[in-house]
Amino acid sequence: EREREREQDRRDREEAMMRMMGDPPLDAELPHMGMRVEDNVDMPLEEMSFAELVGLKGPLSALVENAVTVLACNTLLMVLSTLVPFTLGRAALAAVGYLEVSSAVRAAAVGGFRVVQMA
Repeated sequence: EREREREQDRRDREEAMMRMMGDPPLDAELPHMGMRVEDNVDMPLEEMSFAELVGLKGPLSALVENAVTVLACNTLLMVLSTLVPFTLGRAALAAVGYLEVSSAVRAAAVGGFRVVQMA
């Protein structure tokens, strides 16, 4: 009796999954919606090894895609963490330097600098 109930539950779950894959009506009552976690113990899970996740096992395109993604992320990190502060600091120093140069130009215009000729 218990085995028949399990088999019926399994068929109901498969049927519900097939309805989910299709386009069930919005008011359709799906039997798996009220299931508890304990009821899913006998359902097989798709296992994937770590090597397959990172692309070392499986199609070569997955490995290339992962390598390109890692390189792009590392490049973005390097640009944001080094080039941006460097550029902002350089711009700040240039702004301070520009202010000093402009005051020197003003002093020269007022009558300040002599040109010394080296012999």
